[in-house]
Amino acid sequence: MIALSVTIILFLTANMQQAKTSTWHNLLRYLGKISYSLFLVHFPILLLMKAAFVGMEFKSTMPGGIAMLITWAASLLMADILYRTVEKPAEKMLKSRSKLNV
Repeated sequence: MIALSVTIILFLTANMQQAKTSTWHNLLRYLGKISYSLFLVHFPILLLMKAAFVGMEFKSTMPGGIAMLITWAASLLMADILYRTVEKPAEKMLKSRSKLNV
C-alpha cells in the first residue's frame, strides 16, 4: 500500500516546478542523486552495525536509538562516497563515450 501511494504521488508531482530553490529542495535533490548508491550500501552497513552491537546487552532503548542514528549517518556517508568515486565518474565516462559515437 505504501509503495502504491508513493508511486501515485511521484507520478502526480513528476513535472511540478518550484518558483525558487530552497535548501530543502537542494538536499532532497542530492539525496535523490545518491539514492542508488544508498540502496547498494545500506544493507551491508546495517549488517555491520548489527554485528557490532549484538554482543552488547543494553539495558535501555537509548543505545539502540543512537546505533540507529549512527547507522543512518554511516549509510549516507558511504553512499556519498560511492556516488562521488564510482557513480559520477562512470556517468561522465558514458556521456563522453556517447558523444564520440555520434
